[in-house]
Amino acid sequence: MADQAFRAKRVDREFSARVGVGPEAVFPLLCPVREREWVRGWDAEVVFSASGVAEDGCVFRNDLAGRGCGTWVVTRHEPPRAVEFAVFWAEGYLERLRVDLAPAPGGGTDHRWRRSYTGLSEEGNRPIEEVAGPALEARMRRLFAELEHFLATGHILAS
Repeated sequence: MADQAFRAKRVDREFSARVGVGPEAVFPLLCPVREREWVRGWDAEVVFSASGVAEDGCVFRNDLAGRGCGTWVVTRHEPPRAVEFAVFWAEGYLERLRVDLAPAPGGGTDHRWRRSYTGLSEEGNRPIEEVAGPALEARMRRLFAELEHFLATGHILAS
C-alpha cells in the first residue's frame, strides 16, 4: 500500500493568445510531428499513431532540456476545437495539457492553453513549483511567438 502520508502537489496554469488565422490552420500544428515545423528544438518520437500524426490515443515521447523525458498520450482530439494530452514525466509528475481553439471576433483564433501539474510521489512533488513557475511563463511566451511567426512566414523562428 502507498504511503498514507503522501499528498500530491498540484499546480494549475493558464495562458492565452490570439493569432491571425482561423482554427483550421492552427489545429493541425498541435501535433508531435507538425510541431517540428515551428517549435525550435522540438523532436518527438512517435510511439503509436495509426495516421502518422496526432489523433486520439496517439502516444509519443520527447526529451526536453531541463525537463527530462516525457511520454505523451493524446486523450482528446476534436479538430479544429480542442486537443488534450496527458504527459508522464520521468521526474515523477503528471502534466495535463489542454488547448482550446475558438474563432476570434473579426477573424483569427483565440487559443487557451491550460496546464495542470500533479506530483505522483514526494520526489515528483519537488519539481512542480519550478516547472510551473516563471520558466513556464517564459516558455509559453516563446511558444506563442514561434507559432505566430510560423503562421505569418511559414518558417521556424530563428534563435
